[in-house]
Amino acid sequence: MYTWKLSGYALKRFNNGYGNNISKLAFVLQHCGPRTQGRGKLGSYRRRISSWFREQGTQTAQACKKQFEFVAAQRIRRYIQIFHLYTRIWDEVALREFMRLWRLRLAKNAKNFLISAAGVSMYNWDRDRISDEEINRYNREIEGIYTLRDSTVVCTKCHLRIVIDTRQPDIKYCKCSGVHPSDSSENTDNWQPFIERQDMLIWRKVEPNSGGLFAYKVYGSFSDVTAEDFLQVQIDVDYRKQWDPTAQELQIIETDPKYKSSVNHSTDVIHWEMIWPKLFSNRDYVYQRRWIIDREKGLVVIVSRVTEHPNVPEKKGIYRYIKKSALIVNI
Repeated sequence: MYTWKLSGYALKRFNNGYGNNISKLAFVLQHCGPRTQGRGKLGSYRRRISSWFREQGTQTAQACKKQFEFVAAQRIRRYIQIFHLYTRIWDEVALREFMRLWRLRLAKNAKNFLISAAGVSMYNWDRDRISDEEINRYNREIEGIYTLRDSTVVCTKCHLRIVIDTRQPDIKYCKCSGVHPSDSSENTDNWQPFIERQDMLIWRKVEPNSGGLFAYKVYGSFSDVTAEDFLQVQIDVDYRKQWDPTAQELQIIETDPKYKSSVNHSTDVIHWEMIWPKLFSNRDYVYQRRWIIDREKGLVVIVSRVTEHPNVPEKKGIYRYIKKSALIVNI
């Protein structure tokens, strides 16, 4: 049994002129059984609306199904086309290189996740380690710097200093006229005086096959810092990140297992990313650093040389420097 009732209260504000007796309207439409259902207009409208909704719902469901099947088929077809395209472009070597780079990325970002090491190259210490012969050769660098100083910035006549760019206090300079330092290539190896500052001399020479880049050699002294304190500042990468604001990333990637337990020498592979000013890309370096304390000779030697490590691939947007080498010898 269905009852529809329209109360006249909703029409009160529109019917104030009809008087108090008709201020309330009530329309009652009752459906009292199946016999009277088809007689009224409302029953006919109800049947038509119900039929329309059933028809439209079925058609909508069918249209959605067809659209979904079409989109899914198009996407599957596109994936298959892309796969065939790359398999034609990439040969076997390119695919192996792609897989190698992904292994390196997974090894770096998921240190606690164990993956197969098949095909992943490891750092070859026996081949790339800075040798003892190279260290011994650098031990003679201090004697060479004295020879270079006497040959390039000391007058051969009065044995006083020659002005390089500016005069420094507490240094007696040569006043001879027409006297030049000895610049024999045997003693200088093409090193030329460049800058002089207090307690510091800098030489430079053109680096072969570098497009005009220079190599620099610096000789300086610190009256208030010991050689071992200087060494600790150089090798402590965590401390450097505290006082060097340009160190975006600085970490030891791997330590030579041959020197892990030694306190007088060590060899590490280090990754260093340096912040450059705006409009320039950051620079990063992957280099091997070996340091030795020779207590018998009173020397501290630090040698750094660019290398490659499989755990530090090049990053997009960062310039990888590949020709950097450095040497520090302390007395």
